[in-house]
Amino acid sequence: MLHKCNKFLLIIFFLYQDRSMNIDSDILSGPDLQDRTILIIDDNPTNLSVLTNYLEAYGYTILVARDGEDGLERAEYALPDLILLDVLLPGIDGFETCHRLKADKSTKNIPVIFMTSLTDTEHTVAGFEVGGVDYLTKPLQQEEVLARITTHLRLRDLAQRLHKAIEALAKLNVGLEERVERRTIALQESQERFRTIVETIPHPMAISRLPDNLILFANEPFSSTQDIPIATLLGQKITNIFCDPLDWQKIVDLLNQDGYVNNLEVWIKRIKKPLYWHISCRPINFNNEKAVISIANDFTRRKRAEQEKDRLLEQVSQKSEQLRTLSARLAESQETERKRLANELHDRVGQNLSTLGIILNTIRVQLADPLSTPPSSLTYLDHARDLIKQTTSHVRNVMTDLRPPVLDDYGLVAALRWYSHQFSSRIGLTITVEGQEPQPRLPSAVENNLFRITQEALTNVAKHARASDVAITLTTQNNIAYLIIADNGIGFDSTRLASPDKDLGWGLIGMIERAEVIGGHCQIESTPGQGTRVTVEVAQ
Repeated sequence: MLHKCNKFLLIIFFLYQDRSMNIDSDILSGPDLQDRTILIIDDNPTNLSVLTNYLEAYGYTILVARDGEDGLERAEYALPDLILLDVLLPGIDGFETCHRLKADKSTKNIPVIFMTSLTDTEHTVAGFEVGGVDYLTKPLQQEEVLARITTHLRLRDLAQRLHKAIEALAKLNVGLEERVERRTIALQESQERFRTIVETIPHPMAISRLPDNLILFANEPFSSTQDIPIATLLGQKITNIFCDPLDWQKIVDLLNQDGYVNNLEVWIKRIKKPLYWHISCRPINFNNEKAVISIANDFTRRKRAEQEKDRLLEQVSQKSEQLRTLSARLAESQETERKRLANELHDRVGQNLSTLGIILNTIRVQLADPLSTPPSSLTYLDHARDLIKQTTSHVRNVMTDLRPPVLDDYGLVAALRWYSHQFSSRIGLTITVEGQEPQPRLPSAVENNLFRITQEALTNVAKHARASDVAITLTTQNNIAYLIIADNGIGFDSTRLASPDKDLGWGLIGMIERAEVIGGHCQIESTPGQGTRVTVEVAQ
């Protein structure tokens, strides 16, 4: 019987140790907590004064720090029993301060209670994630502060006392026959202590019988989460009011396989809104019956915050897809409009200018007689004819920029060679184009976007690269077309592409977006002093 008691206490201890919960054994034996040291880290002198005076009146030794760095030094030096930590501090904030405390071996086991006016879920979750054990909301209520400090000091002491008790019980097993009567009394005391523990812990706990899953014991936190009195819970099937039968069967299977369950996520039934718990379980013998003890940690707030984050991310993903579709349609519309304008200029303006030039030439021939025509008339006529030629040339250039006919008639490689020759003659760069036209030809939209990417890349070279040579290559391999534009210019730090740097301009961003519109990928590689290389990959 004594062995069963020892095993029971061990189970309780390990369950709470797994969940970083410390329960003070002074709950059992009533120790004096007034000789404990508390470190308060807060930059508000009023809060420090009020808390110091109030807690010192109850016999606590108070240390204070005005910022996180000072608090870390004092904690490492003094090793207080508990830390009250403000979130909003000058320098490093409370979350970072707590993170560093938990990373230090000498201070990681000191309970940290946050004090803050930040009550939203994000900050609450952040506090627990960095190792806080509790949250106090400003303005502080002195009685609540004292109650929580007392509770967490007792929780901390209990783990230490239980550990010592377990070691003592192991030693007392020697010569068990000689101390049966004394151990019987100790067992009764242990049972009473167990009841005190489970009735005072702040987390839901229940004991259910196997294999019929009837609830044999439940504490007040478990009862309150279900909104059902404890007397009504006893004798009910745990799968009817606690969790889904499939989840419970998974717990039973894990117990049979491994002998324990640690922090298993389960969905908890509830009348209003479901709860999400991390549950830890151990098989026990309760009143000479095979049973399971379950202790839970409610992480509903964090779970709902994660679900909301997933929902928002899904919306962002959908909007991004819509934007990509819209960009593709916009690019297609632009190319269609460019082609229409080029055809319009060619069919109407170009023909009219050509006709007007012919007419002016005819008039010039008819007025060639110097005796009957004033010299000034011929001069004006020659000037008008030159203007017609210039306008015709400008219109042809505009038509070419809008939609180069060579791209539609001869393909991408021919268009790249033609445009490189035109660009080189204007800028003075040495541009080489290598490659063969893909067979079959790339879709029109792909050719258009690759041509526009090349235009933008050459424009960037002329504006920023200070290069003398540019090499353009178009190859195909395994049904993938590769367009590469490389220069020998001054280059830049390509890691800046991942940052919102306005100095990079919209050209590089436009190239990347054009590649994505046609289902491809644009990679820009550059190092200061070593030139720039733009690689576009797209399926044929």
